Amino acid sequence: RDIATTVLDAIDEFLKQQARMVTFDYGGDARVIVCEGAVDAGLGSRVWLAAQVLARCLVSAPQIVQGAEVLELGSGIGLVGLLAHRLGANRVVLTDNEVKVLSCLRRSAAATAALQRHGQDEQNALQQCSNPPE
Repeated sequence: RDIATTVLDAIDEFLKQQARMVTFDYGGDARVIVCEGAVDAGLGSRVWLAAQVLARCLVSAPQIVQGAEVLELGSGIGLVGLLAHRLGANRVVLTDNEVKVLSCLRRSAAATAALQRHGQDEQNALQQCSNPPE
């Protein structure tokens, strides 16, 4: 095991204890689960009001992302990018530069993917994201 994997594993363990999963339900398939980290996990570890406003804009005009390739710079825990995927974007790339935030982002992506696989069953989705992919 390299040092980066060890550090990411330690952060993931910390987040299991400090994080909370939050569901944003905009109706139909426009439902995303994000992992909010502890306040000290970085600026991107919480859903900002600007992300919520942009998410509502995308829900009201999904054609903006349908069939598109989306790059979200500074995506934090991924609300907007994950929602773009749920609304029909062909490919979404989420980025951030804070290690703790990236760990939350992986959990958010795993939970939202599990939500999609399990037919909107939130409890099952949350159980599936306890060990997100690297």
